Amino acid sequence: MDRRLIPRLLREAGLPARVHNGSAQLVKIAPWLISDRALFDRIAAILAGTLAEASAHI
Repeated sequence: MDRRLIPRLLREAGLPARVHNGSAQLVKIAPWLISDRALFDRIAAILAGTLAEASAHI
């Protein structure tokens, strides 16, 4: 799988994040300074959708 796929999908979904491909896969999200439950629910949905789409490319 292309290492740039997940960062690109997250960016397209509007989620600022970094993906580190070291010994363990790590996604660092960067939520806005003022965040509420609705925003964290949206972040979780974006991550779930992105990872599901990326797994289809494996």
